[in-house]
Amino acid sequence: RCRRRCSKLRWRLGPAHIFDDSLAVSTVKSIFELGPCYVGSFQAPYGVVERESSEGTLSSGGPLIAEDKISFGLNALSHTDMSLQDLLDCGGERDGMQFLKDELSALGPIHGGMPMRVFHNTALHLSGQARSFGGVVFGNFLSSVRSFQPKPVSTIIGSIGGIHLLLGLVAQATNVQLLYAAVKALVCVVTTNAGIMLEMEKTGGFQVLAMLLQQRRQHLNGHILHLTFSLVGTVDSNRESTVIPHPTAFSDLLGNLQFWSQTPE
Repeated sequence: RCRRRCSKLRWRLGPAHIFDDSLAVSTVKSIFELGPCYVGSFQAPYGVVERESSEGTLSSGGPLIAEDKISFGLNALSHTDMSLQDLLDCGGERDGMQFLKDELSALGPIHGGMPMRVFHNTALHLSGQARSFGGVVFGNFLSSVRSFQPKPVSTIIGSIGGIHLLLGLVAQATNVQLLYAAVKALVCVVTTNAGIMLEMEKTGGFQVLAMLLQQRRQHLNGHILHLTFSLVGTVDSNRESTVIPHPTAFSDLLGNLQFWSQTPE
């Protein structure tokens, strides 16, 4: 009966793993570098290519953690909605009866059509000892459990307005601080999302941005000019090139030298 009471506790859980051994500092650092979007089992986290780090070029074709040391893993992508009968059929009669005894005894009357959401153990297929098949959410609790895949803002921005949202932030800026924050957000998204950059070029987004900056010339300063250079691609310290990466952006934003010479700073 205690299990059926609604809890006021709310939390979010990203991709989670349980290991059978302690991890080295370098391994923890590598896991952190993978970010919250990684949903694998650390067997080839960087593919078969080489990656660069502060210690030089490292080969990343091998596993980050041994298979037999990973005992459990959960993520939002690996789940299945099924009925209780489907779960019993997948697990076998013996395991199904044990599951009914251990997990569903406090729910009262149950039936084969009870909805369930199974979050699969992503380490179940790895070599080593037997592992749990995952976690189960059942019955009325499904309405309070939602699964989602975390993604960077620069990736999902196209689904919630795209460049129109970013340009809207610039249009609503009324002082130097707000304008700098809006332009910085736009630069971060456009320079890390090739689709947004292509949309800016096709729809004349750089011309719109130039017009918005001209309307707010009293708020412009050297920091915003530096962000504009970053957006155009002429301030990239990681590479040396004599070619302008984005000529359309350069022409629209920096082509009017008289405008930039009349700014306060």
